[in-house]
Amino acid sequence: MRRISCLRACILGAAIIGLLVQSTWAGVFGKNKLQTRDLRWHIFETEHFEIHYYPEEEALAREVCALAEAAYRHNTRLLREKTVTKTPLFIYRNQIDFQQTNILPHVIGVGTGGFTEAYKNRVALPAPDSPRELREVIFHEFTHVLQFNILYGEGIRSFRVYKGYLIPLWIIEGMAEYAAQDWDHYADMVVRDAVINDTLIPLTLMDGFSHLEDVYLAYKESQLAIQYIAERFGEDKLAAIFKKFKSQISISQILRETVGLGLGEFNRDFMHWVKQKYWVQTHQRKSADDFAAPLETGLAARNSVGLGASWSQDGRNLAYLSNRDQVMRVYIKPRGQASRAYPITRRQFENISTRGRPLTWSPDGSRLAFVAREEGSDHLYLLTLHDHALERRILPVDTFFSPAWSPDGKQIAVAGVKNGVGDIYLYDLDQGTLNQFTGDRYADDAPAWSPDGRALVYASERGEYWQLVWSPMQTPAEPSRMLTMHPSQHKTPSFSADGKTLYYSGDRNGIFNVFSLDLERLEARQWTDINSGAFQPDLSPDGKRLAFTVYQGGGYALYLMPVQAENEKTAAALPDSGSQTVFLENNVPAQKDAESAEAMPAQEISPSGAD
Repeated sequence: MRRISCLRACILGAAIIGLLVQSTWAGVFGKNKLQTRDLRWHIFETEHFEIHYYPEEEALAREVCALAEAAYRHNTRLLREKTVTKTPLFIYRNQIDFQQTNILPHVIGVGTGGFTEAYKNRVALPAPDSPRELREVIFHEFTHVLQFNILYGEGIRSFRVYKGYLIPLWIIEGMAEYAAQDWDHYADMVVRDAVINDTLIPLTLMDGFSHLEDVYLAYKESQLAIQYIAERFGEDKLAAIFKKFKSQISISQILRETVGLGLGEFNRDFMHWVKQKYWVQTHQRKSADDFAAPLETGLAARNSVGLGASWSQDGRNLAYLSNRDQVMRVYIKPRGQASRAYPITRRQFENISTRGRPLTWSPDGSRLAFVAREEGSDHLYLLTLHDHALERRILPVDTFFSPAWSPDGKQIAVAGVKNGVGDIYLYDLDQGTLNQFTGDRYADDAPAWSPDGRALVYASERGEYWQLVWSPMQTPAEPSRMLTMHPSQHKTPSFSADGKTLYYSGDRNGIFNVFSLDLERLEARQWTDINSGAFQPDLSPDGKRLAFTVYQGGGYALYLMPVQAENEKTAAALPDSGSQTVFLENNVPAQKDAESAEAMPAQEISPSGAD
């Protein structure tokens, strides 16, 4: 099973806790699954796969065909194992449909990115909007297919699969993550944080993951352990190690026979290697406490969440998400050092989306909008501050997140996913209609309105990197343009009140920090140099305080940093910002052509009364 990272869960998507790879070996049985639609499958057959898909997913399914065959070529070489029969691979339109699958009898968690069922070696996955993540999950899950073939042979398996319990999970998952090449600066951050706080998990404690507090850390450590084997002893040892489990059960003995070290010795050397690797990255970098103040004291703990800060336009209130009472809620922090934050939502939702920028204010500061899941579906909620009333809107896309209220108060932009493709949509609050704003294969996220309402800026995944794109609202002849082109990530943009500067999170130097981009000179500046990771920056309307999310101690916390002249001296201009204006002649947003922009009626506009 592939799990989405804990960080991606909070910054890019829903918060998750990992479980086991072999889904059929661990689950919660006896629960009924809610069925909301009749799933009718079509099938593409390739040389080695049967791709099951919905008719509306045909374009995505063709992409999956190519990726699956690429996974076959790569992984069969890595594990020295091939399949005889074709592997069934099911693509679900979204996470909600995926959770209704009958391939597994037990309930699937929100954060599950895919699974491989052991008895018939069937792969199932929800379609991610990111082409990069789609590739990673297919490569990951097909590794499990080959692992099951090595252990049990092909065809329908008997209950001999219990033998899988005897294989340490760090071996199984580490190989799958290594094969998927699923490593980025988020993973670096989580492991580096564990090194700083001395919370690395010994391999001797990773026979399983369900007892661990930080499962994503376990996944990434496992991947590093496999990488360490490949670099020190040779990649050919990976297949040799796994194939010995056909006749042996002692990982210590298997390691001794293949790499010359028992488990204890291997764990010692591996831990030393990891610490050396990551202590170097912390040199001369600061923790958030060295230059900023936490918004909530005592929150930063493993699996804690405090994120998504959003200032009201008058600067009187700061809204954010927190699970300080073990339930994710929307909090309001009024202006003033003596004022205390208070929760404004009392209802316990199935999930509040934390991807992108999760909260947005109405222009008059009287309402907040956010996306939450209830009854198995995502809804847009409009929350009135004075009476805490909630109004629910249902949008006709598979899933959506990161709402942004327009300056005139008439529209809310959201990042939405339909048939596995992520685009920006505009929701008309009066008409209850949804219009597609962008239309391409790129995954788009975190829309932000310019203060004058004339443009949207959003993050768009272009190849390996997320870049910032500027798209005008009122000039049909003017195409969208790239604001950044540097080979690094650029996430969650937000405007300064005067509209002259964008603040965003970027990993230009290998660690996510707060950056700004001067829109007149297209000059990027770095505002933090942190040893963990900084995300979701939002500048107060008076320009004096910057709120941002920090990952530290295995959790997420909000910090406030003064933005004054003395801070400007440390915000070094980047000599090679890579920020360029590049016109996208073939990427004019869909709404520019009024005749072709199809308005989709909302399915429901239902005030839900007081919360």
